[in-house]
Amino acid sequence: MHKKTVNPLRLGGPYSLAERHTHYRVGEKLKMRFPVSIRGVAGLVFRILFVCDANTFRSPVAEFLLRTMLANRGVEGVEVCSGGVASHARDGCMVSQDAILLLREEGVMVPEEPFSKDLKRHRELVEGADLVLTMTRRQKELILGMNGGRGAVYTLKEYVGGEGDIEDPRVLGEESYRACKEEIKGCLEKLIEKLLTK
Repeated sequence: MHKKTVNPLRLGGPYSLAERHTHYRVGEKLKMRFPVSIRGVAGLVFRILFVCDANTFRSPVAEFLLRTMLANRGVEGVEVCSGGVASHARDGCMVSQDAILLLREEGVMVPEEPFSKDLKRHRELVEGADLVLTMTRRQKELILGMNGGRGAVYTLKEYVGGEGDIEDPRVLGEESYRACKEEIKGCLEKLIEKLLTK
């Protein structure tokens, strides 16, 4: 199978290169950060961080689905992770059983082991991400407060041209979990198209 790679050096969207790119050093390597479309440069990795409140349902669903969707398309050069930013976020919580069961229906197997990451304790994940995608506008504000407004931080819906938040299904009722997964999946399909746009 022909492998596609993602190019961290390609800029798309409403901002010019001069307006939005920043250079920063990690060890001895020079990296470039852009807010939008990316397409294959050998040897470089583009890092995406998904964020929700506790990192037990929405952001793990986004992480595992995107990893699978990229692998199914033969896309290389993208690292995907997730974390929680709310005051009640903790390290080492399990992924929600609802998320595990819904992802299993998609053919995605999630290890039933400690998973969650509290981004207040792991700021390096925020600082090292090329693109941070939150589920809500409030989470976006919290991330911007953590990283001083640097880098590319969007809500997931905003980044793919939509509006509004992807709400926590826990507060919306039992039937909302599947709808939330489908909402995230629909956004990720648009995300992949945007990342791979030539």
